[in-house]
Amino acid sequence: MNKLSHEICLELKEAGFPQKEGDWYTSDGQWIPEEEREYIPSSEELVAWCGKDLRSIDKFVENGKIRWVVTSWSSLYHNGEGETMSEAVAKLGIEIHVK
Repeated sequence: MNKLSHEICLELKEAGFPQKEGDWYTSDGQWIPEEEREYIPSSEELVAWCGKDLRSIDKFVENGKIRWVVTSWSSLYHNGEGETMSEAVAKLGIEIHVK
């Protein structure tokens, strides 16, 4: 399963990441208002959203801790970094689409 924080999901939404339609109900059947909805995209969707700007995805292990770094072709300053690949790609996508 893809793990992205609530904050990153909101940033994706604000940056224009396409929000999928679905069943917007909680597990106990309560309706979720639009402003509280949170779509969690797959890694593939995030990579596609970055498009041709995505240059590389690298995984580093330092002292037993994993760190992902994603770089862009469009600028040396557009990078994403995170504890998961999805988090790093999401951060890069936000940088690309908010620039």
